[in-house]
Amino acid sequence: MEKQMKVVNGKPMMGSGEIAAVTDKEPKHVVRDIKAMLEQLGLYSPNMDDHDFKGFFIIYKEYRGRTVIDEIWLNEDLSMTLITGYDP
Repeated sequence: MEKQMKVVNGKPMMGSGEIAAVTDKEPKHVVRDIKAMLEQLGLYSPNMDDHDFKGFFIIYKEYRGRTVIDEIWLNEDLSMTLITGYDP
């Protein structure tokens, strides 16, 4: 797991794409699961303010005229929380 972590702004983090590869899940399902986990933890809501780092950040992209999530990056604690929630 540590090999998949990347240092971003001095913090070990893992992107939803890498989590999908490690867990053999569809990237869109991992994004869905991350959003659900962050909402349950009270760290994310669709109207949240991006100014405070809460252990994750979201990269958006334009797709067919709308803004969609491209990838979500999680710190080490949140990455482990998500991955341990998946069945082995």
